Amino acid sequence: MHALLTFRGFLITVFLLLIGRSLFAQFEFQRVDDDPLSDYETVNLWTGPHYNRVEGLYLHAGLFLKALQEQRLSLDVQGGYGLKNKRWRYQAGLEKRFFQANRLFLRIQAFRQTTTNESWVIGNLENSLACLLLREDFRNYYGKQGYRLIMDHKIDYLSFLRYKISHYRYLSMQTNTDFAPTLFSWSKSFRSNPAVTEGRETLIEWAAILDYRNNSYFPDRGWYLQTKFQKTFRDFRTTGLFIQSGLYIPTFRHQHIATSVYLGFRKGSVANQHLLSLGGIGSLRAFPEFYRRGQNMIFARLNYLFGGAIVRALGWYDSPVLDSMSFGLFLEAGDAWNPNTVKDHLLQDFTGINWLADAGFSLLLFDGLVRFDFAQAMLNATDRSYRVTMRLLNKL
Repeated sequence: MHALLTFRGFLITVFLLLIGRSLFAQFEFQRVDDDPLSDYETVNLWTGPHYNRVEGLYLHAGLFLKALQEQRLSLDVQGGYGLKNKRWRYQAGLEKRFFQANRLFLRIQAFRQTTTNESWVIGNLENSLACLLLREDFRNYYGKQGYRLIMDHKIDYLSFLRYKISHYRYLSMQTNTDFAPTLFSWSKSFRSNPAVTEGRETLIEWAAILDYRNNSYFPDRGWYLQTKFQKTFRDFRTTGLFIQSGLYIPTFRHQHIATSVYLGFRKGSVANQHLLSLGGIGSLRAFPEFYRRGQNMIFARLNYLFGGAIVRALGWYDSPVLDSMSFGLFLEAGDAWNPNTVKDHLLQDFTGINWLADAGFSLLLFDGLVRFDFAQAMLNATDRSYRVTMRLLNKL
């Protein structure tokens, strides 16, 4: 049992280190208030390498410096190098905190980054392992180079408002399919990485996150709401609205319901970097990756998690590994549509949804840190195909 607890603690530690490293995408937020770096000493070094089909092994190092602690000013510098595409990436920024309660944060950053719109469906650790072990990459990539100014206004412990203005140019990345080595599946080729439309873009964004869950990592009660409204200018003149919400409802004893809803709408561009995708791991699990794409997207998921009740009923609860096992049921539905014709207004073709749906059950180990999903396509599939996927450190 001690070994089990140690392993569980290790997974939680890895999860906490990686959860704040997601890139800027339509349904992603980078938190500031609960950043563990704010509690570090004056000078801190850290690293966050990853692996993908475009960069191969990406070596990374970061420096966090409390330059003037009494003025609540800090410096964050990160750099990295992709061993296969031989490209340097960096981010350098200053952060200033205002007021005694640190209720206002102002950050200025310059960057040259590899970016993905799929960070909301799978994290860096999971995707790196899939690339390295299975020759499978569930993301598409492109580059951004520029600068941004971000102001966060803290409402309470986990809720805040964000205002951002940034200017950058889009960089297409290599489309090679076989150049990144993996440990297994040598005969399998990676998907091609699609090109993006290069150009310059200025973005203004208003965003908010309201988070009232009892646990930010594996909640079982409460709710959250994330919203973003974006306007872009220069070579791409677009308007975007992106909403993500979740509701967690306890039912009987350790059981609970977990729901999530994603809404995305953009007008003004059908460039690859602006389209929304649906299908595959992290969304409609029984369908292939990027099964539908478009300027509009809607996706909803309902999970019922038994929290070990079935294991107890079968008398497995005293077993050293099975005592951490539980089961869940899920139902998912959604669509992404209108990928070819630029929309004139944000909610144009709102009624053009052609619903996809799947359902299945989940086997959860170590309180959900490891999960196996068995999904069957139910609606508008070419066949009644099913898929089995494994998730690591994935939040429902």
